[in-house]
Amino acid sequence: MRERVEYQGLWWLPDREKDEVCGTLTFDPDGGLRLSLMGAFEPTESLRVSDPWHVYPVVHGVTEGRCITLVDCSGWDAGVSFPGFDKESIRAQWALLGREPVPPPDVDRICQVTVEFTHLPEWAHALSGGKAQIRKIGNKRDYAFEYSTPEPRVAVTPFGRITLSAAAGFPLGIRREHTIDEKVFLTVERDDDEAKGLEWWLTNVVTPLQDLLSLGVDQPCDLVRVTVGLAGNVWEMGDGSQAHVPFDVAFVSRTGVSYVSPAPRIARESMLFTLDDISDEFEAVLSAWLSFAGEMTYLRGLYFGDQYRRLYIDNRYSQMIQAAETFHRASTRYVNHVSPKAEFRNRRKRILSCIADEADCTFVQSLFMHANEPRLRQRLGELGRDFSPLMTGLVGDIDAWAHAVASMRNTRTHAPSGRLASDNSKLADQRRQVALLLRACLLRELGLPVELIERIEDYRIAVKKRPQIRDE
Repeated sequence: MRERVEYQGLWWLPDREKDEVCGTLTFDPDGGLRLSLMGAFEPTESLRVSDPWHVYPVVHGVTEGRCITLVDCSGWDAGVSFPGFDKESIRAQWALLGREPVPPPDVDRICQVTVEFTHLPEWAHALSGGKAQIRKIGNKRDYAFEYSTPEPRVAVTPFGRITLSAAAGFPLGIRREHTIDEKVFLTVERDDDEAKGLEWWLTNVVTPLQDLLSLGVDQPCDLVRVTVGLAGNVWEMGDGSQAHVPFDVAFVSRTGVSYVSPAPRIARESMLFTLDDISDEFEAVLSAWLSFAGEMTYLRGLYFGDQYRRLYIDNRYSQMIQAAETFHRASTRYVNHVSPKAEFRNRRKRILSCIADEADCTFVQSLFMHANEPRLRQRLGELGRDFSPLMTGLVGDIDAWAHAVASMRNTRTHAPSGRLASDNSKLADQRRQVALLLRACLLRELGLPVELIERIEDYRIAVKKRPQIRDE
């Protein structure tokens, strides 16, 4: 759900179906889910005294045309007016919208998730393009809609079976000028006995796939729609097969401000990589990325947060430098110490043994906490040399560039704010160079060629602004 909506209806607690309360549920992409009751589930006076921040694990509701299940709810306001009536306001973390209420034990038994993202149709153009048409069949007002369903792409990963598929909507009142409403979906399925709660799905599957798509199109991508299926809750289809009963999910996207519609289309020529580029390795790429994403959650927050949120250049610069440092520290490709650990421990022990005063010894010992870790310029230099042809073309001397970036970061971190000279152009250039280096690292993790970077605009800008670094 991407727009503000309101649902008026009747609401009740799972174990008290007869105690219905009228109220309005409001969903705001920025503010979340808020239920305003014309009444209360409990006497408001007792709530205000005994439990002002009371919790309702599940709240059920029925509105015109659908049932709604609110999950992880907390009351945040309750009161009564004179003359008047009890009233209560409740916030929910997320909601399931479907044809029936969901029993409390089942809300955490999700075994299928289907998602739509902005820019997914452009990225998966090979899957969706050119499959639908409107054909005239007779007189001038008689047209037929034809759609040839493309072959879906399937990947079996440790996190579930992922299917990339496309479908087209049948436009009402077809005319020659109508365009086909074609959509592309990512569906992830697990066995019923491996069902998980929504938080697990968002953390381990949905947001990593969102990040992978954002990396591919080189633009922030937002969730358009999330639909889930619950374990054991299926429909019998006409051909004898079974399909999960779909429930729409409403929750606040982590991208927040990206809830605008519709997102402008992106030219495939400007993307870092598309479905075409990973078509032969679709399963391997998705498996590698989901495993990597689970190990690098903090890195993804730093790197992709720079795209999803609007930040000042100082914050974007610091965040991207920290992302590069985090990647080097967490990656098993690199050694996270300068001297061998045993040698460092012996040296520290010898130095501390020479200090008689206990307070001085404690102070000096604290200075050794990160003393054996590589400095930022060493980390950047090592990352850059792994992609020497690319980085030499972007920055020239890699070691001189790493020293310049580290000096800039240290100056802005430790210098008094009143003495900082604003040089946004240099900050933007260094941020862009570090971001390109991180893209190269992420492409390597996916097993894709680093040369794909040459497609994107940031690369062309960086080449034009290649720095002339002088030794100081």
